[in-house]
Amino acid sequence: MKGILAPAQFTAPAARAGETFSATVVFGADQEGHSGLAHGGSIAQAFDYLFSALDAYGQDMCFTSELSVRFLRPVPLHQSATFEVSLDGIDGALRKASGRASVGGLTCAEATAVLAVKRPR
Repeated sequence: MKGILAPAQFTAPAARAGETFSATVVFGADQEGHSGLAHGGSIAQAFDYLFSALDAYGQDMCFTSELSVRFLRPVPLHQSATFEVSLDGIDGALRKASGRASVGGLTCAEATAVLAVKRPR
């Protein structure tokens, strides 16, 4: 599985508590689990990637400390899935975030995360 890769030269914008980030993800054959459906691990990876883009300072390294995904409906391959993630709070070096993924207006997955931010040396 190739997974989801960041586009070349991608720099995550700085986020503030309460802000929402969204992205459209189309899962292909490399992310297939059951026939015609995205693998849950690929869905979790998409959430993880977007959560890490919520770096509150924009220049720091952000690491996932906790990630929880609740799968509600299958995500079909080759269809646009909208992922929305929000930075819910900042507590020192920890960031709390939540998100949801939907296809055709129906929520397919919900996720929460705790992120740890480390400034480069």
